[in-house]
Formats: sequence, structure tokens, C-alpha cells
Amino acid sequence: MLAIRLLAAVAVFTLGACAAPLQRSRTADPSHIPNLSAVKQAIKDYRGSGHWDADVGRVADECLAFADRARTTVERPAVVFDIDETLLSNWPYEIDNDFARSIPLFGDWARRAECQPIEPVTMRDAGSPAGDQQSDLEGGHAAHVCKVPNPMYLIP
Repeated sequence: MLAIRLLAAVAVFTLGACAAPLQRSRTADPSHIPNLSAVKQAIKDYRGSGHWDADVGRVADECLAFADRARTTVERPAVVFDIDETLLSNWPYEIDNDFARSIPLFGDWARRAECQPIEPVTMRDAGSPAGDQQSDLEGGHAAHVCKVPNPMYLIP
């Protein structure tokens, strides 16, 4: 009979310990930081869903409409683009290297010149005269600025 009471007491103690509320850690809660795997998957989903293509298309349409209106009012109209992830896609590099930002790996990728154009962003015809000037790229000279969506990196 003593063994049964002892067993019952142990069971009650054990169940009571399991039911006791857990104490929260006093360390900082990093819940505001998204999980890296979830962010990578969200980027893959955004690119693969067609939403990225649609967003790029909307920006391109906006820029083309502005350029069509502006070209009748200026003598030598120009459009200046950033290259990677604006005109040319590094998406295969990003997937092959699990989004690694490695200068040697990216340098090898860039030297292979395998980047594909991002549609529907357009470039000038090969026969058009060159004319990019440093002053074209400095702030304050653009009549209109369009930002192509780029979930890969941000330069503030």
C-alpha cells in the first residue's frame, strides 16, 4: 500500500511539474527578425509567381510613357539605367549560390556574361550613338525616376 501511495505522489508531482507555467527567457526576443530561410523562399516565390514580372512591367510601362511624352520636348533625350537587376538578371547566380554575396563567385559569374535581359525593360539599339556622361548619373538631373523592384539587395 505504501508503494501505491508513493507511486501516486510521484505521479502527482510529475503531472504538476508538467503543468507548471514555463518561465520566459529574460534574453532579447529576436522575433522581429525574419528567418533567413523564410526570406529566401519569399524571394523565390515572388520571382516565380509572376508578381515580380508584373511589377517590372508596370515600372517599364510608366517609364516608357514618360519617355514618349518627354522626347518631344528635349533635344537629346536620354535614359540611364543601372545594369544588374535592372537590365540584366543575376537570378541564376542567386539560385545556384543560395543568395551568397561572394565577390569571387559573382566575379566568375559576371565574366561568363550569361546574364539574360530582364523583360520588358528595353535598351537602345546597337546602332544608336553612345553618349553616357558622368553628369547624367549624378543626382538632380533626372526629370523622372523609375525604380525597378529588386529584392536582392538595397543600397540606401
